[in-house]
Amino acid sequence: MLISNKHFRTGFFLFLGLVQAHRFTTEDPQQIPKVHRDSAKLPPKFVAEKYGFAEGDKVDVSKANKIHEEAEKLGERAPNFFKVTEDEVLLLPEIFSTLDMEKVKRDFAKEGDSADELELRNSRWWGRLYIDGWPQTVQYLRAHFGEAPPMGERKIMIANPIDACNALDGDYAGAIVMARRGVCTFSAKARIAARAKVAALILVNNEEGNDHLAGPDAHDVGISVSMVAMVDGELVLGALEKRSAESGPLTGAMIPIHCAERTEALAGALGSDLCAPTTANDRAFAKSPMEGGRFSLSGASASHEFMIATFGVVVDRGLKYDLVLSDPQNGCERLVGGGDLTFEEFMDVKNNNATADQMAAAANSQYKGKVVVVRRGGCSFIDKAKTLQAAGAAMIVVVNSETSLSRFGVEPRWKGLVIDIPVVMVTDVGGDVLMGSMNQKISFELSRQVDAKTWESIAQVRSGDLKSSDLDKDAQSDIWPDRVAALGGTNAKSDL
Repeated sequence: MLISNKHFRTGFFLFLGLVQAHRFTTEDPQQIPKVHRDSAKLPPKFVAEKYGFAEGDKVDVSKANKIHEEAEKLGERAPNFFKVTEDEVLLLPEIFSTLDMEKVKRDFAKEGDSADELELRNSRWWGRLYIDGWPQTVQYLRAHFGEAPPMGERKIMIANPIDACNALDGDYAGAIVMARRGVCTFSAKARIAARAKVAALILVNNEEGNDHLAGPDAHDVGISVSMVAMVDGELVLGALEKRSAESGPLTGAMIPIHCAERTEALAGALGSDLCAPTTANDRAFAKSPMEGGRFSLSGASASHEFMIATFGVVVDRGLKYDLVLSDPQNGCERLVGGGDLTFEEFMDVKNNNATADQMAAAANSQYKGKVVVVRRGGCSFIDKAKTLQAAGAAMIVVVNSETSLSRFGVEPRWKGLVIDIPVVMVTDVGGDVLMGSMNQKISFELSRQVDAKTWESIAQVRSGDLKSSDLDKDAQSDIWPDRVAALGGTNAKSDL
């Protein structure tokens, strides 16, 4: 008799079989490390005493079947086995998940109750990865094993090797490390990452969707383990791979999110949004994202502001780019000298599925690797971005038609996930400077001093809904030429 599905405990088989069964059957059992044996998770007593097996041991199928038959005769609970090869199974622990469903339905912690805040934070099943300068947050789902996400802002690094199936090469201590799913088990990746002293391991899915990862032999791993959806994760991995050394590391924080039906603990503090970070510190961090910065031109002393779009990737602040003006200037048609490729054809080039002629056209585009300046209007922001990315742009700067800034985007959100270059907006004042500087280099610096809230307040002053004295004095300083121009102008035009 061969070991079959009936030898799995029903609940566990449904849980793990659907999530990860096919992963174990194709992986090398030698890559599954033996775990620390915790007496609280030992299999039934007769298995340990008679057969000498404990959690984490690999057992041949014939012996596993014999143990199941004996358990039935003795009226004992049968241990949990999981198939790793045709002839061998893994003796699983009795603890299947560190995520406790009973702790999900509760109120927020009261302000100042740090112990309850910590308990709430550590028990959340999901959260958002806030990356400084990234257009949007990235949702993560915690694994069924490992610790809660680390607190505070940390370096975000890419694993080397990218699959994290061998010892990581580099200094990863205390970092949030991203790696691709596949090749070896989740447990093996987690143990390798733990040996590199990472604070958290985030795996990028290799198929559509997201899930809570199973690691039946890794419940003693002392790091946080999570997974993000493939499209979001691949964008982050791509940005990490291309990031210049001069820019320094990406930084960000993993923020657990709690959703409550109603709240008495934070009544009035959250407004209508009852899905929010769990602690006061995390809420403060989430409220001050990196939304923009300043650009500078070589040889110029003044700098001008830019605002990040809600799609694309983070600005690489370590590079000095060549500037080029889009032709046509609104970027709504294929660019003259841009290779004459559609967005789909350009993606084929990127994925090495294009014809030789298409590859040559992309290589010879006069926009390749440059910051392309384009005027607002004529078509949607996402259509401009796709047209300019298809021409090989390294970054897109949209010149507004007025002296204002906003975080423009696209709905639904998934439509913007095809753009893998930075996209920003500058005012008409900043745009005029760029139009006359096509022979100069441009560089970008991120800053929390440039934010959507400040520019919303400036718009209210211009419309008469807010007094200029209500603005922060720094917002009216000469170091902010765009703001000075905006406040000295007439009522703002419609932002359509």
